[in-house]
Amino acid sequence: MNRTEHYGLPQWEEQDRILRTDFNAANAAVDAALHALDAGTAALRADTWKKEETLAAATSLLYGLAARTAPNAAFVKLAAALPWTLVQEYRTAGAYTWTAPNLFGGRSYRVGVYMVGGGGSGARGSQGSSQTYYPTGGAAGYGKNIELTVTPGRKIAVVVGAGGAGTTGRNAANGNAGGTTAFNGVTVLGGAGGTWASTYADGANGGQGSDPNPGFRAATVPMYGSCPTQNTSNSHGGLSQSPRESQNRFDPGMVTLCAGGAHTQTVMAMPDGTKGGDGASGKDCVAGSATGNGNGGGASFVGNLTDSTTSGSGSPGMILIYAKAV
Repeated sequence: MNRTEHYGLPQWEEQDRILRTDFNAANAAVDAALHALDAGTAALRADTWKKEETLAAATSLLYGLAARTAPNAAFVKLAAALPWTLVQEYRTAGAYTWTAPNLFGGRSYRVGVYMVGGGGSGARGSQGSSQTYYPTGGAAGYGKNIELTVTPGRKIAVVVGAGGAGTTGRNAANGNAGGTTAFNGVTVLGGAGGTWASTYADGANGGQGSDPNPGFRAATVPMYGSCPTQNTSNSHGGLSQSPRESQNRFDPGMVTLCAGGAHTQTVMAMPDGTKGGDGASGKDCVAGSATGNGNGGGASFVGNLTDSTTSGSGSPGMILIYAKAV
């Protein structure tokens, strides 16, 4: 009589004598093997449950999860603790509709929106027969941070304010204010246009105000991120928002909002290379227009009332949309 390879069960041939004891031994072997298989399966199930329990216990200490929580809840909690992620940006003036994308398996999520109004344009100045009409640069647009909860597919109206347009002419003239930016009905104003005045001109107000003229700090100056503006006994720098109000709290390393320079000022660029417009003076001069978003234009000046100058335009506002799980 032959036997099977693994369990030694009988394999009778034609001439073999069939015995009851062989049947009993074979059945006992099969029973023992099945019992061992059942015991191993039960142990595997118990071990799997213990791993889930261990994960839930660990995450409950970190994130305050309830006992016996499935591991998936830990990942949901972890996602909510991750930094904000940029999902959409609007940097060109105009009206848009933003549709909330499906980012978290159909669940609602938090949206953070950083809004900036358009930058103001610079003023024009000139030299009269008995008076000097000093111009100042345009202010940066105001900044604002908002948060809301959205569901995938929700549609929200978006408006990005235009930068104030620069002007051309012979006489002194104020700059133009930047346009208003809006998201879901919440608005933020653009920066004021530069101003002019005989003897002393005050700076323009905005997210970053511009310096007065004369009396500014230096010919080359950083004038961004809500730096304080210069004040003198005769003139005042434009009012600026605090960095807490004006800067992007969803991306704290981002530096924004740069005012334009007076007619003899060169404005230093921000870390991303964009800046407010430089000032300019002389016959037919053209002041620098702002680059980037929400920055002010430069002022222009000519030493007579017969030649023209052109002031710098402000740059358009922007809307940056960030998302994170709840």
